[in-house]
Amino acid sequence: QQQQQTEPEPEQPVPTATSPGAAPKSRAVPAHFAIVFVLHLPPGMKRRKRHFQLQFVPGWQYIFADDLRDNDLGVEDTRHILSSPLHQLIAEERVNPVDLVLSRLPQTLSLLTTPDTEALPAQYSSLQRVQTLHHLMRQPAFARCMHDYVAAVVRSNDERNTSLFPHVIEANLLSAGSVRQCLQHSFETLVVRAFAHVLCVLDENFNLHLAAQPDLAPCWLRLAAMLRTGEAAAALRHSIIYGQKARTANLTVQNGGQGTPYAARLPFSAFMLRHLDGVLTSGLSEPLQSLSKHVQRLQRAWQDQWAPALVDLPPPAVFEYYLHDFVACCVVRPSGLSLPHQVELCRSVLCATLGKAVLLPAEIHAAAAYNDVRLLSFCELFSAQQLLPVPAFVQHWLQDAGQPGSGDTAAEGMDAAAEQSLRRLDGCLLRCILQALWQQLSSCTKLSALQQALQQLHAVAHTLEDVMQCWAQGQELAAVEEVVGLWCKIVVFDGLAGLDALPVDHLAEHKRKTAAAAAAA
Repeated sequence: QQQQQTEPEPEQPVPTATSPGAAPKSRAVPAHFAIVFVLHLPPGMKRRKRHFQLQFVPGWQYIFADDLRDNDLGVEDTRHILSSPLHQLIAEERVNPVDLVLSRLPQTLSLLTTPDTEALPAQYSSLQRVQTLHHLMRQPAFARCMHDYVAAVVRSNDERNTSLFPHVIEANLLSAGSVRQCLQHSFETLVVRAFAHVLCVLDENFNLHLAAQPDLAPCWLRLAAMLRTGEAAAALRHSIIYGQKARTANLTVQNGGQGTPYAARLPFSAFMLRHLDGVLTSGLSEPLQSLSKHVQRLQRAWQDQWAPALVDLPPPAVFEYYLHDFVACCVVRPSGLSLPHQVELCRSVLCATLGKAVLLPAEIHAAAAYNDVRLLSFCELFSAQQLLPVPAFVQHWLQDAGQPGSGDTAAEGMDAAAEQSLRRLDGCLLRCILQALWQQLSSCTKLSALQQALQQLHAVAHTLEDVMQCWAQGQELAAVEEVVGLWCKIVVFDGLAGLDALPVDHLAEHKRKTAAAAAAA
């Protein structure tokens, strides 16, 4: 109307590349600019929320004003949100992380790369993980724990960038939407990313599912609260949840299983394993010679940090759960040996070392370090399952040596008792394996079957010979003759099959030395 009432100004000619005095190759600049105000009312029913965005085709330069509709965020609230860090808004309960996470659970888990679950039960599948997490987030204690973790991650990001708050940076990256829409979207994005970082740390070795078990939930929550200011806080301190780097970040949930992923049985056992292993390694400046010394030092570390959080669990349960997780993470498992059989095999060695039927986690670490070569040798021997099934060996061991006693805790007696018990264990192993081999080879009716059985033995023959040599030192002549006699019979089968690959000279030499020592005595 104003343009119609007033005299229009004469238009100035737009300079072109052909105009006199015009700079060559200059772009035409319009003399007038049009500013268009658009009031956008998204289509929809009367009672349906209208959240359709208005977007412009390329070529328009556009700026969005705020939303004119009623909302929880008024003008004053918007100013406060723009000038306050997100962790402060969470503390003021203007932003609820739990509600945002519950509405974005599939999106949160999609940000994580999890280990392969084909070898695990169905409860660890992707669908079941969503259902488990949804159930846990409905539990007040667990939801409060996750609220505190998310708030801590958000706070570390707020403190890292003092020039502009992360939620404002993230809102500014959006290409469309009002101020309030962009801020709301940035809240959801940052909280979801923060929760994904938290899950990436807490769900190591599928630890999250243990929080859903009634008998383990109290321990899980106590340990989670303790770690929030410890190792977990250190791992989350450098998490970035805003900017382009956060959009392309690859969050991989760790799993420490040997060869294949495994599911932990004791809450946060991965943190315990690293801590006790660090305590043990720090004291191994020289070879491990005194078992009792390291048991005492590891016991103090365990009692000071972890034992108070596991008061609800009986010691046998802690032993079973921790032994499973320790073997799955820390003991090399050859192909052909299943995890349950390896656990039973390691149980016999570790319990024989300390003379106890139930060990504390600290004692497991010390006994395993004392028997590192023996554990590797035993696992390699039993990886060929036709030699001897693990349950049969454990049964032989219990009958031969009896149930482990109370154990000698005195420093001067522990090492001697361990050596004596482990020698009995080695002798039981050798007799069981050689007798089983002899029976297996004797039952072969075809040359091809005999050769196949012997070829499986060749793969572990040198390990078996090493165990026999170590055991033969200091043994009585009758015991050495029994083992050497069985081994020589097996070597005869090897010659009959035309293989001639099994060593025998070293054992014969041990037998000769033992006989000479007995004659001299």
